[in-house]
Amino acid sequence: MKYSAASAGSGAFLAKPASRRSVGSRLLSVAGKFSATSRQYETYKAKNGMRLDREWNELTTFIQFKMNGENLDDAVRRIESFRSKMQAERE
Repeated sequence: MKYSAASAGSGAFLAKPASRRSVGSRLLSVAGKFSATSRQYETYKAKNGMRLDREWNELTTFIQFKMNGENLDDAVRRIESFRSKMQAERE
């Protein structure tokens, strides 16, 4: 594990980076949200047709090809946005 030196006043200290486990657990959390959203979309699609297919395809493309440990917050935002669209369509 790498440590970086950061200056603080007259001396320097070693700052420990975020552990890989925390990124891994966040990644699992995002994967769980996406999986749950996928199930919700299958139910939505059976009742409402393919109204949100374009948005769904954009979300799945992002999750599959662009998501990484640095943009997990963006992934969660996109998932929540899609869930909101499904909810709005139901009402």
